[in-house]
Amino acid sequence: PYDTVEVKHAPAENGLIAHAVGSGRVVTSDDLQADGKSAYWSQEAAKRNLHAAAAVPLRIEGAVVGVLSLVFSERERFAETETDLFNTIGENISFALDAMKHDGDRRTAEAALKESEERYRSAFENTTIGLYRTTPDGQILMANSALVEMLGYRSPEELRSRDLKKEGFE
Repeated sequence: PYDTVEVKHAPAENGLIAHAVGSGRVVTSDDLQADGKSAYWSQEAAKRNLHAAAAVPLRIEGAVVGVLSLVFSERERFAETETDLFNTIGENISFALDAMKHDGDRRTAEAALKESEERYRSAFENTTIGLYRTTPDGQILMANSALVEMLGYRSPEELRSRDLKKEGFE
């Protein structure tokens, strides 16, 4: 289960998560209970004996779509190396989120293409007009059953065996 935090309204509007969403940057607190950034979260941290926290923004295509919230039971002194590490974690997760989105987009496009190809093939095969497709040198690539029947052939393969460049078009 995931918690949803509404960052534009109390009590979360002044918390670390809201600041991370608003700024798009990692936000840390060395001591949640004492830093005064959010009275509500200070009280919640005291109830749970939590002290330090980091809020790491997560992005899809550059837009912040969520926050990874890391909470620690001890007071921490977040140095630049930790903040850099949190940034790297956020960038790596964001990269994975982008990859999953693009993979989903690719799958959607492939499904739409497959459906379009099926509609084309159905229209090609089921029309009462004789249709065929050839290469520039006269090799028949496709012929529908209406054309096969109109020209008196037994199968599309028999029709495809013709060399239209030598024999001409009917």
